[in-house]
Amino acid sequence: MIIPGSRLTVVDNSGARKVRCLKVYRVKPKGYGIVGSTILVSVRSLSPKIQAPKVQVGSLYKAVILQTAKPKKRMNGTYVTQGKNLCVLLNQQNAPLGTRVHSSANLELKKSHTKILSLAPKTI
Repeated sequence: MIIPGSRLTVVDNSGARKVRCLKVYRVKPKGYGIVGSTILVSVRSLSPKIQAPKVQVGSLYKAVILQTAKPKKRMNGTYVTQGKNLCVLLNQQNAPLGTRVHSSANLELKKSHTKILSLAPKTI
């Protein structure tokens, strides 16, 4: 469950480390974002490992939610939870800003963000 004000960790190599959610696009009736939702984020801190980051502190980007700390129930009755709120930043064409994803991705991204699934090392 991602609401405006939630803090997320970025798991791509764009240069951002921590972001804060400002808006959830296409909000469900309950008013929160789930895995696969598009959100508007503000960059709060940068990764010190990347020499020339593609982003700056305070800049706004769209992002896709990869994992949430809240358990998600699937159609077959199983629950999936990872324990962290993770996202991937998007560019203007809704493609991933980075070229690598450093975390596993959920199958719920299969409908809308197949490029992120192909970049992820593992699919859950």
